[in-house]
Amino acid sequence: MLAELRSEVAAAIVLIERLDDAIFTEPSGLNGSIGAHFRHNIELVKALYDGVETGRVDYAARSRDRTIETDRSAAIDAMHALIERGRGFASLDISAPLTVASETVPGLDIASSFGRELEFAISHTVHHHALIAERLREMCVGIDPMFGVAAATRRFWETENKKNTTEERTRI
Repeated sequence: MLAELRSEVAAAIVLIERLDDAIFTEPSGLNGSIGAHFRHNIELVKALYDGVETGRVDYAARSRDRTIETDRSAAIDAMHALIERGRGFASLDISAPLTVASETVPGLDIASSFGRELEFAISHTVHHHALIAERLREMCVGIDPMFGVAAATRRFWETENKKNTTEERTRI
């Protein structure tokens, strides 16, 4: 699972390196800029990693560092740091218990696990990558068609493609 998160972060780095500053920082109404989406992902994963080290994850206690959303180099550096930091958790059992601070009920802590929160971080990251991809396509920026596509969706498409290819061959 850490490899999947690392892959998503690495794909983000590749994309950010291709964008220019204007596209990265251009605001989009209440949805924020592309840089803001990347900052949000970075800080969410950082909150998870901080929580793994303390035993308590608090996603609402993000720093909301505007530098990351306005400076592509800062975002890339932060992502490289996440990749490296994540390597330190490779031997951690995914069933390792964590407590998660509720974002809706102040003072409520919820029992969870490293694996469950890692799954959440991956899903959340892919979701924001999908929003970024949609926005970039609207701006006519060419991107990898798999950017922002969940692993389960990619597997489904592969299965469908194999099934369609087999069906096509039997018709010939």
